[in-house]
Amino acid sequence: MRKFKLINKHGREYDMYRQSAFFNTPDGLGWGVQSDKTKIGHAYIVTKTEEAEHAPSGDMVFDGYEEYQSFLSFCQVGGLVLGYKPLNRWYFLDVDINIQKSEIDQSSQRLICPVTFTGLSYWYEKGEYQTGQRSEAGGKTYRYSYRYNYGSGPSSIFTFDLSLPSYFKMEIMGECKNPVWRVIQNGETIFSGKINADISSTHKLVVNTDPSEMEIGEYTKTNTFVKSLYCRSDFSTERIFALPAGQCTFAVLAEGTSRPNVFVEVKKHV
Repeated sequence: MRKFKLINKHGREYDMYRQSAFFNTPDGLGWGVQSDKTKIGHAYIVTKTEEAEHAPSGDMVFDGYEEYQSFLSFCQVGGLVLGYKPLNRWYFLDVDINIQKSEIDQSSQRLICPVTFTGLSYWYEKGEYQTGQRSEAGGKTYRYSYRYNYGSGPSSIFTFDLSLPSYFKMEIMGECKNPVWRVIQNGETIFSGKINADISSTHKLVVNTDPSEMEIGEYTKTNTFVKSLYCRSDFSTERIFALPAGQCTFAVLAEGTSRPNVFVEVKKHV
């Protein structure tokens, strides 16, 4: 049975597939593209193609006004992510929400409220990959941590096979100096990034390539923001990019003899 849920910015979850609050008649869960075309003679040439904006919709059916208000309070926190599980995997979409309020329906004795979500991202799966140990649970874990000839020091290595370009968030744990990250595909480095900075043993470097959350920053290991490190970038490198479609290798290294302890979270585009 398919399931739906919402997650707000506090990490709380709201089950949308239960008797007291049921997401009914869902629509807009498909996929499409939008193309700009130029007519040449009797034919059209596509000049630009983009993925169409996602706008799932349906009716939230509540057992009364109290449950409606609870749902509204949950959504007003913001930072909403819609979760959809058609079979055995959860897919996620960052969203805004618009919900209408009606009166109790006389035949069903339920509050039926049309709801529309505006997609702020593509649909994605959450994938987590790491070297070393990390206390947070969830996602698949791969520990690739061996020497590879991508730079002057030993590298932490990740291998990805993606259907579509996908954004990622990377955390490089201190202690590390002048960290470098590279994407290798078909034997060639196609993207790279570098920060000229010393990260202490109690801090970490965070690189988030999602356009809505984009940053290069220094944090404590307990996730307190310290400062932006964008100005310490090696501007001859790209630094912010999506992982490419197809198979690729993601290598992270730093000056010294120790392999970097790295965590990567991928918004796998589906």
